[in-house]
Amino acid sequence: MRTDQCGRALGAALLGILLLACSSATPEASAQRGAAAELTPYSAARDRPDGVATCYTDLSSRQRAVLELRRALADNDRDARPAALSALRDAAATYPNEEEIALLLALGTLWQVSEPQSGELLDLPVTLDALSLIPRELERAYTLCPTDHRIPGWLGPFYIMFGNLKLDSDMVEKGKGVLAQGLERYPAFVSFGKALAYADRPTSDPHFQQAMAALREIRQRCAVAASDPACADTPQTPHNAQGFLLFLGDLLTKAGDRAGALEAYTSARAAPNGASWLLGGVLEQRIEDVDQRAQLANVPIVRSLQSNAWNDFTCSACHAR
Repeated sequence: MRTDQCGRALGAALLGILLLACSSATPEASAQRGAAAELTPYSAARDRPDGVATCYTDLSSRQRAVLELRRALADNDRDARPAALSALRDAAATYPNEEEIALLLALGTLWQVSEPQSGELLDLPVTLDALSLIPRELERAYTLCPTDHRIPGWLGPFYIMFGNLKLDSDMVEKGKGVLAQGLERYPAFVSFGKALAYADRPTSDPHFQQAMAALREIRQRCAVAASDPACADTPQTPHNAQGFLLFLGDLLTKAGDRAGALEAYTSARAAPNGASWLLGGVLEQRIEDVDQRAQLANVPIVRSLQSNAWNDFTCSACHAR
């Protein structure tokens, strides 16, 4: 097994599947790297459900560290990620009351763990530090902004999967509680976190059926709330729809629903901005290999090595340009 495959396998073991372009099959970073669009601050989403709101400020959104992390993710520029995360750590110490800084520090570190550079996860002290930082900063961000009900969609699955890895039933139950809270307050967004939490389970596991139900929940809700940023492409998630459909297609392939998987994949192919999508080649390969993948999806040794959206493209599928 090559080093990058070992890194992915370790990442999957550490986080189960976690979490929202690092595999050997991942295309090179966007051609826009080095000639990226100008750095621009986050644009507040206006169409979220009542009671759901971020607490970002002009001060945080214009911080160089915030802009650099957003640009690195948009360009799938993993070479720029360590410097951006280091700057975010400094910014978090300087501005401890800014939700956006705490949240992006957590999510940027989550991106690093779930889509590592070759060999990154083999540095055990760095990995352990990251696994400690992620829940700490997510919890701090939620404390700073109790109306940002997206956060349980990241925090709950982290506790469930890391708790299962550690055989820590209390942590798993904590994660389920966090997830339930988020599902009550922002189901269109947090349902995706629930799917992530259980997507890697065998199809015979009832939790896998919960993952499937969570994706059906998203489709139903987004059919009537298409402008919700949980459903729509945005400047921060320019391929939100395609990332979701790739994930859905992979899950349906695993479940043996060939027709449903092909419908999801072909819908992703037809989605807006399809020609520029980082994972266009991956999508075409999925369509070509759907029968073989379905046959092998529940062979344990193959399942641990086979590329799936929830292991390989957890952040870049939606966020990269």
